[in-house]
Amino acid sequence: MALASNALTTVASLEAYIRRPIPDSDLMTIYHDESASATAATVEVTETTLVLVITGGGNAGTDTLTLSASGTMTALKTAIDALSEGWVVRVLGSGNADPQRLKVRTATSAFGSANELWFQGVDTYAYEQNINAASDAIERYCGRTFASGKHQQLYSGSGRDTLRLRNFPVTSVARVSVGRISAFSVSNSSSDAKEATVSNDLTNLTFKVYGGTNDTESSPDTVTIGSNTVAQLVVLINALGNGWTATASGGSDAWKGTELFKIESSGCLRIAVSLYAPVEAEEDIRLDGTAGLLRRGFGTEPWFQRRRRTHLPAHIPYVAALGGDIWPEGQLNIFVDYTAGYSTIPFDLEMLCNELAATIMRAGARDSALTSETGAGYSYSASGALWMTDGFRERLNAHRSLPPFPEFMDV
Repeated sequence: MALASNALTTVASLEAYIRRPIPDSDLMTIYHDESASATAATVEVTETTLVLVITGGGNAGTDTLTLSASGTMTALKTAIDALSEGWVVRVLGSGNADPQRLKVRTATSAFGSANELWFQGVDTYAYEQNINAASDAIERYCGRTFASGKHQQLYSGSGRDTLRLRNFPVTSVARVSVGRISAFSVSNSSSDAKEATVSNDLTNLTFKVYGGTNDTESSPDTVTIGSNTVAQLVVLINALGNGWTATASGGSDAWKGTELFKIESSGCLRIAVSLYAPVEAEEDIRLDGTAGLLRRGFGTEPWFQRRRRTHLPAHIPYVAALGGDIWPEGQLNIFVDYTAGYSTIPFDLEMLCNELAATIMRAGARDSALTSETGAGYSYSASGALWMTDGFRERLNAHRSLPPFPEFMDV
């Protein structure tokens, strides 16, 4: 297991925080079974590779495996087994340790079971699990992601002059559109099927028919979006057979398929389902990147007339001096494609993640059923596995996304 992309700290930082380095442990044993008339065999571990050498016999030669190519010790064993050259490997511990953490070892004989070699290294799996759990918990509480990344989201307009994005700081906005429009529709005409669905994961369009003559539940039809236009996608879908039909909407032929919104298994058996794309991009947008706020347009209508027209209470602020326009009310009617987050996680947030990860580690090290214990001159009580205390939440509040929150959805 590796650290997730949203990890708020590193294993090295957590080690420094708890002031206890991860001890070496046995990760793997290996020997050669003397098969195929081999006369000798050695194993070497460098900083980046595992070198297996067989002398004599039908499998004589050198195999060099790149440690970074195998994410876990279990995957490394699989790669060695695939050589089919007589190597016998046992994985020790969780099997999820990173092979790159194996300790360097010079070429040593591993010929025969009597010369079975034991390899040690650092198993960071438990630390990575705790960091990932702590990072997820912090992001859920704060209502945002922190690592820099691209986001495509739909927001519900509220008739206010500002739109608050869920993730910040915002470093760039690629596109903002109000409203959506059908690019093309899809349906399946199978007469004996129980259901048919279409989905878009932004890389592939996937088509499934459940039951009947055209059943493809276990092996669905797919169309790769790639650089295809809507017109090209329609042709590819119509060529699938199995009852699939696609029809482009008027004027959408030249649109890029990459602009289609994500959808999850939408039913389309004997009924047309539209795949949508955003309308033309807004051209006049003002961004407060630090706070993650968008303002739309700089019209000429006086602010007090807009307030009267939209029936908003007097306490709702408007950018009177600038003349900013409002985001129209609607349900998931505003599309925003933007990049937000930190390229380097703030130090205080990193330390908070270390603190929570260490708390999770300590909770996992004790018996969860043990609530109290008393001995000679000793007593202990546990209040339960409460990871986030009130004090911890107070310190996190500086990073929390603040209300009012518009309704939103990732697309």
